[in-house]
Amino acid sequence: MKLLNKIRAVPDWESEDPAIRAGAVRGIDADLQEVLAKVAQYDENSKVRREAVARLEDVEVLAAIAAG
Repeated sequence: MKLLNKIRAVPDWESEDPAIRAGAVRGIDADLQEVLAKVAQYDENSKVRREAVARLEDVEVLAAIAAG
């Protein structure tokens, strides 16, 4: 399975390594707020989630994350 993951194109924010995911979140274009919101809500690593929250611009999404 890992070989298949290496062959197919997987964005770095979906990497198995939290450090790679955190770095990728810092590099995500600001226009991709949907991606940042998903990472902020669902990533298993708190550091990665915090990186995504710091980049979010939509107050409603931020409020929903804070309430959740």
